[in-house]
Parts: sequence; C-alpha cells; structure tokens
Amino acid sequence: MKFVQRFVIACSGVLAAAGCGEDSTTSIVRTFGPPGVASLVAGANTVRISWGPSGFEGAGDFRGYNVYLDVAPVAGNDDPAFLSTRLANTSPVLANTFTVSSTAGGGSLQQGTRYYFHVRTVHANGSLSTASNELDTSPRPEGNNGSDPSQLMYDYDSLTPTKSGYGWNVSTGQGVAYSTVASNDALIDITMAEEANSPDDGSLMLSPSVAAFTAGWTQRNRTLFKDLGAGEAAWETPIPPDPATMLESVKLLEDHTYAILTYDLHWVKLRVTQLMKNVDVQRTGGGTVRLNYARFTFAVQLIQGYARF
Repeated sequence: MKFVQRFVIACSGVLAAAGCGEDSTTSIVRTFGPPGVASLVAGANTVRISWGPSGFEGAGDFRGYNVYLDVAPVAGNDDPAFLSTRLANTSPVLANTFTVSSTAGGGSLQQGTRYYFHVRTVHANGSLSTASNELDTSPRPEGNNGSDPSQLMYDYDSLTPTKSGYGWNVSTGQGVAYSTVASNDALIDITMAEEANSPDDGSLMLSPSVAAFTAGWTQRNRTLFKDLGAGEAAWETPIPPDPATMLESVKLLEDHTYAILTYDLHWVKLRVTQLMKNVDVQRTGGGTVRLNYARFTFAVQLIQGYARF
C-alpha cells in the first residue's frame, strides 16, 4: 500500500540547467512501509516480539504498530476484519517491541501450542501496511534445580548419595535429578562427570549413551549437546542448532547456555547458574571425595521435534 506526497519544486538556476522542463512538478513517493525484520523470544507464558522500524515511522501520520497472532500462518491475509480478530495489542504500539501475554480473545497463551506472529505499521487513517516476516514459536515450561539441594547434579561417584543424572518429563516440562543407577536408566537424559586430566578441575555433561558408568544399562538414552555461549543473549537464543553440529558430551561452564536434544526429540535449553568445584562429599563407608556440582535453569519444548526454544 502506498501513500504519495507531491512537492512543487521551482524550476530555476541550477535545476533549470539540469533539464527541468516546463512542467516543474516532481513526485516524491514515500512508501507506507512494513516494519523491519521481526524476531521472537519465548517465555514460560509470554512471547516477546521485536522488529526494526518502518521507514514511515518518522511521518506525522504514523500511528504505531499492530501485532497479530494465530495458531496458523495469517500474514498473507490483508483483510482488516480478519486481522482485527487476531490483534494482540489494544492500541498501536509506539515502541519496536511488544510482549504478547494473551490471544486476541483474551485467553492465556498455552504451553505446547504453536503460535504465528507478525507485525504491521498503522497509518493515522487506520490503514495497515503489508506484513513483516511471520515467525512461529511456543511458550514452554521453565524450571531449575537450584532451590532444592537434593536436586543438584554432582560429578559421578558410586560411593556417595549425590545425584549425577537428570531427566525431563516431556509432557509437563518438569525436571528431576536421579541417582545414576540402572533402575533409573529410562528416566535419565543427561549425566555429569569429572573431566579427565582437567587443568581447571572441570566437569562434563554427558549423554548416557557414552558415559562409562552407564555400561550395562538396559536403556542408554542418546542425548546431543551444543554450547551456545555465555550471557543473556545466549539464553534468549530462539532457534536450536543443527543436530549435525551437536555432540554427546560438552564441558560445563558457569553462565553458559546449552542446547540439548533428547533421545525422544524434545529440545531443552539449559543455563548453568553456578558450578561449584571441589566440594567435600561424604562417601559410604567413610572418608570424603571432592566433587563438583552444578545449579542450572532450563526451558523444555513440549512439542516433539519442534526446533524452537
């Protein structure tokens, strides 16, 4: 959709020399443009969408942006009546970001439901631009293992009561620490172990399929890992990596976020909030051993095979 403004330029001096003819009216077309490229960050019950400014943003008849969502792609439909029933905001948004917390009908966003989002620029007369790029994601459960000491993950040691296995219920997104024993084999998605010959006394996060201490288990789940880096930007990564670039073990580093693909094809995002090294732990029968333990937060994608965080 285009709105055209015409400006009259006098034909004299340099302009005339440049070939300005008898008709001195020049049309300057300003496109009523869509927003710039949009991006998403999913939360447990919300989705934050951000976008680049429209070229129309500085105009006097610019009124803001509208954000739309549905459970199916809708950006290709330009019918205003159709779009009005999918509007996430109650008035045009003046910023370049908006947090969606409910559907157009006022219902809460549902974990495990795939939603499609796009943005349009709003003109003062109520007209809409064409759509931005359309993106999809799903709110997903979040949790942590840090509030209950019994849920901490330690380096594996068969003679301590500490837990070095962890797994997720992919129906609810709940995570649970487990003792690394054969009776828990079907429940464990990741294990933790001391890094051999580590100059910094480090630890590894391992797939049960490659951990030496899971040999002989009936089920050794194959889990893949990728270190996404440190900081908030890594935690907010919306798209998981290509599984072909992932490995069955990874070094644990504090404040790093890890992409995890479980054996049953659910994506998990895990951020290490604390890695405590060389803690004295009592062993069965007496004595102590120095182990590392990890606290972390996580987010679990409930939709199987859906590569979104």
